[in-house]
Amino acid sequence: MTIAIVRGSRRAAAALILAGLAAAAGPAGASSLRINPVSVAVAPDKGSAELRLENADPKPVAVRVTALRWTEADGRDRTEPTRDLVVSPPIFTVAPGARQLIRVGFRNRIPGAAYRLIVEEIPGPRSAGTGISVLLKLDLPLYVIAARSAVATLSWAARRGADGSLIVEGRNSGTLHAQILAIEARNAAGEAIGRSERMGVVLPSSSLAWSLGPATGAPAELVVRTAQGEGHVPVRVAP
Repeated sequence: MTIAIVRGSRRAAAALILAGLAAAAGPAGASSLRINPVSVAVAPDKGSAELRLENADPKPVAVRVTALRWTEADGRDRTEPTRDLVVSPPIFTVAPGARQLIRVGFRNRIPGAAYRLIVEEIPGPRSAGTGISVLLKLDLPLYVIAARSAVATLSWAARRGADGSLIVEGRNSGTLHAQILAIEARNAAGEAIGRSERMGVVLPSSSLAWSLGPATGAPAELVVRTAQGEGHVPVRVAP
């Protein structure tokens, strides 16, 4: 049994076509699911959110949806069980060619909070000769927007890790999450000396760190690519 984990982001297609994973697995018994949207932002005047799941598989697929609270501490993502959200239905079976509406409401609405919605296929009985089963697990973000005027305000710092790698940390003092697509460090001559293409989200009142590798030489600026464009930020390595 194999579990294919897909993490949702703006870079993903509006509908996540998971049949590609099934094709990559060959003749193994993988389902074909589509979900939309892959990133959920609940506006201040909205009391719930909706997702739509479609089963393009010739067999019914059983699915479970779990909500986790998402925070950041010590420059890293953290998740933990939560009762803030109500998912309806939390467990269901989607018939072949059918669609399922998933509603997410609030028991405890926290403006600016973030969550992860784990949408996973529940294993069923295996048919003889099907070989490896590929179970799909989606990890989708849900953001509770604090206000229509909410904005992200990022500041950056750099330091050397214990192994000599260049670590950069973005701190968000704003009220809106900021999605980072890539970060590059450049020296005073404008030459790239380190880069990370790991996508990440800096949550409000939180910080997140990236390793840019050995990065020989002193960085003079960071080139930060976000969903809104590219920014150049002066930076020095902390002594």
